[in-house]
Amino acid sequence: MSRRRKKLESGDGWTFVPASEESSPVSESNSQPEAKLSLERRRGKPVTVIQLEGLEADRAKELGKALKTKAAAGGKVSAEIVEIQGDHREMVREYLNNEGLKVKG
Repeated sequence: MSRRRKKLESGDGWTFVPASEESSPVSESNSQPEAKLSLERRRGKPVTVIQLEGLEADRAKELGKALKTKAAAGGKVSAEIVEIQGDHREMVREYLNNEGLKVKG
């Protein structure tokens, strides 16, 4: 559970408010979907890990399958996480930007 700092209206100091209780000025449905890229080592070999946020499960699986095909590599696709064998961060970043996702990492 993520927590954010929020200034108290009265009194001194800060308090932590869980993100679920905090009112967001931008609704989640209008926010741009984003992807977080990272490179991990598994048994000494590189694995590109993509966390997809703000997408429906079907769309995320379609993107994951397309990324694996474009990279010509094996991997694993789930509803929110795509793992591709090898270091394919540049290709993934370019492809996801073209698909309209905001890419971090």
